[in-house]
Amino acid sequence: MVMIYPVMVLLAILVVAIGRDIDATAQARSAAQAAAQAAALQRSPVAGERAMHDVVGRMLDASTTCISSVAELAWEVPVGAAAGRATVTLSCTRPGRGLERLDISDQSFTVIAIAAIDPLRATQALEAELAP
Repeated sequence: MVMIYPVMVLLAILVVAIGRDIDATAQARSAAQAAAQAAALQRSPVAGERAMHDVVGRMLDASTTCISSVAELAWEVPVGAAAGRATVTLSCTRPGRGLERLDISDQSFTVIAIAAIDPLRATQALEAELAP
């Protein structure tokens, strides 16, 4: 039992570390997907940017698994009948506190989510932006 106990403790700590990694990635991916969808529903890139930041802020507000998040929006304008794309790139830092014994420090990672922009919905905003 004396020889098995340290191996069991190390295995338990390893399972916790892997679970925290998976949870942080899942929360960031979910926030990025929701933010891309919210941005794609807007009629202009400026409104899309506001919606994206609002969604990411609300979804990761109380999160302790994803700190120091930075979201960026790339808005590709719909052309003709082809849909445009709202691409959200979310950079996040996964804290390593509590796992110092495994020499795990804060780790940064990035997730990308893409949502289609309806060309008919965005047309009014494009016409308004192009008008003098």
